[in-house]
Amino acid sequence: AGYKVGVVRDAELLKQAIDELQEIKKEAAVTKVHNSQKVCNKEWVEALQVENMALALEMVARSALVRQESRGTHYRRDFPKSDNKNWLKNTFLVKDAKGDMVVTTAPSVMTKVRPEED
Repeated sequence: AGYKVGVVRDAELLKQAIDELQEIKKEAAVTKVHNSQKVCNKEWVEALQVENMALALEMVARSALVRQESRGTHYRRDFPKSDNKNWLKNTFLVKDAKGDMVVTTAPSVMTKVRPEED
């Protein structure tokens, strides 16, 4: 899933990555470790890291899917140009009442320099 959220992105690959990450998160949630040590349990730490990495990558993928433009290091093959008119925004992720990840945006506050409109 990670390579689908790489430097060059597009909607199809991002959607595939999100689907794959959902499966990884389901599997990680039921993963059991064999080591029952309470201190310095590397197996337990690695199991938690898989869950956290999948969550972080899903946040990146969902944010990238919503932002339909290219800007800085975010490059969308299907939206290769920056769009200052519609996308001078910050992206936020929150959990809804069901615990699902929801992406929202809000206009960026420009205090010093505002990019030119397209």
